[in-house]
Amino acid sequence: YGALTSRYISFSSPPPISSPFNYSPKFVSHDINENSKEVWKAINNGGYVYLCGGASAFAQSCQNSLREMFKQYGNLDSKGADDYLLSLI
Repeated sequence: YGALTSRYISFSSPPPISSPFNYSPKFVSHDINENSKEVWKAINNGGYVYLCGGASAFAQSCQNSLREMFKQYGNLDSKGADDYLLSLI
């Protein structure tokens, strides 16, 4: 089967004042960019990446980050990156 080897949790809004959690707002696409080598390795080795969020700006920014990662680590051109992304959806 497999094991969860890493996870990244991103919140684009600051925590409520009453929250016991202290974190800085960060977008999911920023986590993809910062950890692109590990994300690429997971995807390329048959792993799964789960993204949760809104379907508008969130989805577009994540898709852009994934495309750039595919071009960098997969040595793909723009069309190849688009095709690879579509194969994962």
